[in-house]
Amino acid sequence: MNLTNFQNYISSTIVKRGKNYFKNGHIVELTQLTNTDWEATVEGTDDYTVHVKLSSEEEITSSRCNCPYDGTYCKHEVAVFYALQDEPKMVLNHPPLETILNEQTKDSLVHFLLDVAHEDSHFQQRIFKSFMNDTISQTNLLKKAEKTILKPMKNAIKKGYISSNEEDLVLIGVEEVINQVHDLIKQGELHLASELTLLCFSKTAKLYDISNHTLMIDEVLELCVSLLDEVIPGVTSCSIEQQEDILRKLFDVAIETEEDYWKLELLKQALPFCEDPVFSNAYCTTIPKISFNSEDFGEQAEALILRALIISQDEEQIQLFIDKHQQNPHVRETLIHIAFEDEDFEKALKLASEGIDSDFGKVKLRSKWEQYAYNAHQKLGNQEAMRGIAFMLAAEGDLYFYQELKKLYNHAEWNNIVQDLIVAFDELANFPSWYPDLLIDEKKFAKLLIYCQQSPSRIYTYSTYLKEDFSEEVKALFYQDIKKQAITIANRSDYQILRNALQQFCDAGFRTDVTEIIEQLKDMYPRRTALHEELRKIK
Repeated sequence: MNLTNFQNYISSTIVKRGKNYFKNGHIVELTQLTNTDWEATVEGTDDYTVHVKLSSEEEITSSRCNCPYDGTYCKHEVAVFYALQDEPKMVLNHPPLETILNEQTKDSLVHFLLDVAHEDSHFQQRIFKSFMNDTISQTNLLKKAEKTILKPMKNAIKKGYISSNEEDLVLIGVEEVINQVHDLIKQGELHLASELTLLCFSKTAKLYDISNHTLMIDEVLELCVSLLDEVIPGVTSCSIEQQEDILRKLFDVAIETEEDYWKLELLKQALPFCEDPVFSNAYCTTIPKISFNSEDFGEQAEALILRALIISQDEEQIQLFIDKHQQNPHVRETLIHIAFEDEDFEKALKLASEGIDSDFGKVKLRSKWEQYAYNAHQKLGNQEAMRGIAFMLAAEGDLYFYQELKKLYNHAEWNNIVQDLIVAFDELANFPSWYPDLLIDEKKFAKLLIYCQQSPSRIYTYSTYLKEDFSEEVKALFYQDIKKQAITIANRSDYQILRNALQQFCDAGFRTDVTEIIEQLKDMYPRRTALHEELRKIK
């Protein structure tokens, strides 16, 4: 296999992903170690190291990567092969690194390592991890952290409830341990940081059962998820035993968590482990065993299985899963997202169109698939199809697609379209909230008047736009609403509301009419001095 033809010997999927990695600049360093040996750092879920050995004829005699993928060649190696095609090759005269190190004295090596460790804290932590057995100290730290978390919770757990004014006190121990997690992250102790974060999550989630005020609990759980999102990618570069430990604990905490939302969030955090096919298999077999209170959350969990299979690049299982779960809307949405990521807009459109057909009677789902179809048509340049979808969604009250629809027509064409849209709104049970704004923008004031006549109190908001062309109708609406208020007024608050209504009537240019109404009210309620006081405030 040569640098010029390696694509013929590797899976097309791996080649495609590796080429994308190369094009998108994921190779952060490429170094020639000897005349035949190369080393590269490739940025992925974590930073991975690739070693390649080339012959003088650029034959790839050996290649390896320290990522979890166990296929023949991974996408990181392929990215490096592409980089090596353009990299100038040099003839190096220095001896191999091993020879150089063997020639040094013990003291000089120790001195050198101390200098490097002093300058690079990550390198220092690698030395500690490599040459110290800290299992006992980590176990003690976890036990101490658990006591720190539980001590402030003890009384609340004993009495079986948390009052609203003690929620922050109950969580003091958790906050203290989270501060330790931040320190461990800075030190590169990602495995231990993950363990402590999961401990905080587990103990905090159990407070749901004894608290009616969950805002602070949710904030802590959100912080824990954020920390896991930060550390898990690094944990995937730890030893297999440590990875397996954190994955198992993620599953355990997810299973014991009652709230579906948080259960799902934990399962999402486990996805980075699925680059390893063994862990991916564990993920895919564990999720179906986890119960959810809501069918929708259960379907979202199924879609995570698809994500896991895609990460592990198990093409055969991916297709089997899709065939079995194609009616799951979250699976369909995941496939649409992937199609867009791969710029396969025809596939995205096909999936969205099938969703429209299968979920036509489910308004929210159908609307979602129509939006994806619109985006696919947009990428494909299908303007007529975009117009059809945008009109349909705008007619159902979607403001965004009304704005999109307007962009798709020139000024001369738009007047007929907006007329059709207004007719479509007449068929709705309720007008969208932005309907009057549309009428004002399009200067459809006759329609705006009808809209106000359906609910006379609307005239206070829209009289400015109507009084010039529909003065008598505007006056009638003010009279109608104010008369209704006047019949039911009973206290100072009612008088103030009526006074404000009359003031707006007056400000609209109907001072004479307001004066007449004020006199009528005084005659109607001669003994209500508080009402008279309010009426005198009208200017």
